Amino acid sequence: MNRTAWLSAFASVIAIAVSHPQTASADLPSGVHYDETFAWFEINNAGTMTNNRPEERWTLYGRFRLLGDGIPDGSAWRVVIKKGNRTVATETVPGSWSHNTREFRPGNAPDAYSGQLMGSNTDHYISDDGEFTVELHFINDDDDSVTLVHTHTLDVRKVSRVRGTGEPAPSEFIINNHGNAPVMLIEAVPQNNRHHFRDYGNRGNENHQNQVMISYNRSFTESVVGGGLRLRCKVDGERVRAERDGIDRADSQRLDVHVSEIRMANANRTEGEHIHFMRGTFALPITWNTGDYSMVNGAIDMGAHPGRWECQIRTEDRVVIREFAFTVTGPGEIAPHPEELAGLRTPYGRVHLAETRIGGEGNEFDQRTDSSARTAFYGRAWVSPEGQAMAGAVPQNGEAFQPSARARRGRRGRRSRRSRRR
Repeated sequence: MNRTAWLSAFASVIAIAVSHPQTASADLPSGVHYDETFAWFEINNAGTMTNNRPEERWTLYGRFRLLGDGIPDGSAWRVVIKKGNRTVATETVPGSWSHNTREFRPGNAPDAYSGQLMGSNTDHYISDDGEFTVELHFINDDDDSVTLVHTHTLDVRKVSRVRGTGEPAPSEFIINNHGNAPVMLIEAVPQNNRHHFRDYGNRGNENHQNQVMISYNRSFTESVVGGGLRLRCKVDGERVRAERDGIDRADSQRLDVHVSEIRMANANRTEGEHIHFMRGTFALPITWNTGDYSMVNGAIDMGAHPGRWECQIRTEDRVVIREFAFTVTGPGEIAPHPEELAGLRTPYGRVHLAETRIGGEGNEFDQRTDSSARTAFYGRAWVSPEGQAMAGAVPQNGEAFQPSARARRGRRGRRSRRSRRR
């Protein structure tokens, strides 16, 4: 039985190399496409001490999905992790259905699947850092055909740690997510619908009114930006005001991964530093009218203000931490970014890339950035001049990584990147 919905996989992928029977290669079912903007990868660190010596190892956790009609029940994913031409992990992952309506349900089966496998095969871990590729294959349950859906590139960094005795402890690993810093996805979410990323939240109630929401990516050492964020916008150069300009954080949609470099530790003192990569969502005081009780009270009516919007997210003490721009074409309607017109596919027809500018040094929201990053979505190069300019304008805030995780020369003299996690 086919359903009109999206097939999402919440996969904890361990480094199990298994053989698979030869299967046919095919295209995705008609009307189905991969949601490149949704993907999220992080590392589960599984280092241990063996005979008083550190053993470094990790497994991969990933979130990815297909959107569209015609996905047969029982279909699945095959995830292949490679370093260069060498396959280091292969795993078949069951798919699960979720719906962007009141009938939505989280993918409980894949979550349980990942928890069951993470630690059951102690001889099947990854211990390297450097550049990896992750191939996502769709297995169609109708005919067992296999389609390579997408290939992501992961830059895995290694972060050093010591024990209280000063002796080495197992290093931790983290995936470099700096390239996603300029990615802010803006969405006019209709009444009683769910936001683009809402499926992985712990709560995830529907929006009960029409509301604009925007996702963000950030990296920081210690989070010092609390509540009290405010929105200030201009439309075609003219200020528009909300009666209530506060921004809500949709914490049920937050993904936060971090690792700590420990350079010195004993009973009295620990010296080191943290790195976080986080994806989250803001609920903005922007709304539109489609009938009774559909508008957010005190918010700006976007339907009354078509044109180019230029907005700032500001702290209570008026420090600008992010700026973004987009074009409103009607009530609940936002124009695509040029990067979308150049090939970036966004979901539902209502999720769009915003034009983003990140504040420079002293920005407590973005304490770590990498001004040299030129790809996003785990390996996608910016194509449009506007997207390239947006990535090129990212400032260098602080140090992109802890000292032990900074890039080292890889094979053939290319710079490889490395990271790690909690």
